[in-house]
Amino acid sequence: MADALALGLADPGAGTRPRVVAERLSYGYRRGVRVLDEVDVALHPGSVVALTGPSGRGKSTLLYLLAGLLRPWSGTVRIDGVELARLDDRHRSLTRARTCGFVFQDVVLDPRRRVIDSVLEPALYAGESPERWRPRALELLAAMGVALQADSRPGEVSGGQAQRVGLCRALLLGPSVVFADEPTGNLDHDSTEVVLAALEGAARGGAVVVIATHDDRVVERCTSHVRLA
Repeated sequence: MADALALGLADPGAGTRPRVVAERLSYGYRRGVRVLDEVDVALHPGSVVALTGPSGRGKSTLLYLLAGLLRPWSGTVRIDGVELARLDDRHRSLTRARTCGFVFQDVVLDPRRRVIDSVLEPALYAGESPERWRPRALELLAAMGVALQADSRPGEVSGGQAQRVGLCRALLLGPSVVFADEPTGNLDHDSTEVVLAALEGAARGGAVVVIATHDDRVVERCTSHVRLA
């Protein structure tokens, strides 16, 4: 069982209407065993939120619930007032594709496809033309220092490069909410700086950025903090 504690750091979104709201959110993986128990969270535009807590306390699970990738046992999640669990599968997937970017802890890139095609995937999910978004994809890859890998296959890039490619994919459509699950866990210092700068840039553009992390250096860069105790 995990409770969410909001810590008192300055939040640039304070005073604005929260974009992501979870109320009494509960979830578990086996009948009778709860990972999260009635968690309440309100996340504001322009904030970079650190999500911390001991291993096994449900950080990744909470990210998946907030992004609509999992349905809660009980409670609600709303993004811009829309309750994701009430949508059918098609509309929930479409809303998620158009609203959320997700950086997975273990970035999985299709080994049969070029890096650039993996970055363009969100456009397909959102019903957009990938070609329209190709210039944006190349711009992001360049900003992340992996432009030369655009035509490579996933097996030809390092783990750190794959993580940055995953971030490019998450940011492609300029999502209003970005979820990042341990995005710097396997990166060196320079790559970590690149990733954090990109996430901070998304927040300056008005997005909510939520970073699940164990790294105190990442927490220090965030504007607010939710701790699963």
